[in-house]
Amino acid sequence: MNHSFIDNILSCGLGVLLCLIVLFIRFRRENDTAAELKEETPVRVVYIVAQEQAPTLERVEEPEPRYFPRFIVNSDVPLDAEYQIHAQMLCEEYHVNYYFFLAMCESESSFNPEAVGDSGKSQGLMQINKCNWEKYGLDASMVFDNLEIGIRMLAELADKYNGNFDAVVMAYKGGEAFADEWIAAGKRLDACDDILERTLYYSKLITGVAG
Repeated sequence: MNHSFIDNILSCGLGVLLCLIVLFIRFRRENDTAAELKEETPVRVVYIVAQEQAPTLERVEEPEPRYFPRFIVNSDVPLDAEYQIHAQMLCEEYHVNYYFFLAMCESESSFNPEAVGDSGKSQGLMQINKCNWEKYGLDASMVFDNLEIGIRMLAELADKYNGNFDAVVMAYKGGEAFADEWIAAGKRLDACDDILERTLYYSKLITGVAG
């Protein structure tokens, strides 16, 4: 009778032990699976939005993305937010000073995307002459293309004239032959002073620091 009682206790104990071992194994497997899923979770691509306008992309690994706008829309700049963002992206890509771009854009079109000059030959924010459309393979009647052509032209002129401010302004406005002639004669356009002043103005407006 005593042996039977002891055998029953041992059987129950072994049963409980086996259950505990099974539970332990399942727990370890679940933890290992969760760890593997965590390690294999890919980096997500999220949109970083500047003032609810055109997005830029930044890769994050946080469960909840944190937003750090690369490009800022300034409400005091009389240019649509989407154009400000696009212009900043282009200026960064082609290494053009954004405040200089704004000053040139203001001088060329007063920030009017529908502006037309030179008896209809030049148009848009950057007053792109039709002779340059084929060169860049873009359509200057489209605002984004117009901005890209203008900014690329500024970049190329800055390279050609080694960053000479007056030369770049005069070449953009009157052509390279015109700029070369005036530089050789020691002359400069009054617009150079105006655009320099407005470049400093936009620098201070946006950053709080002139220059």
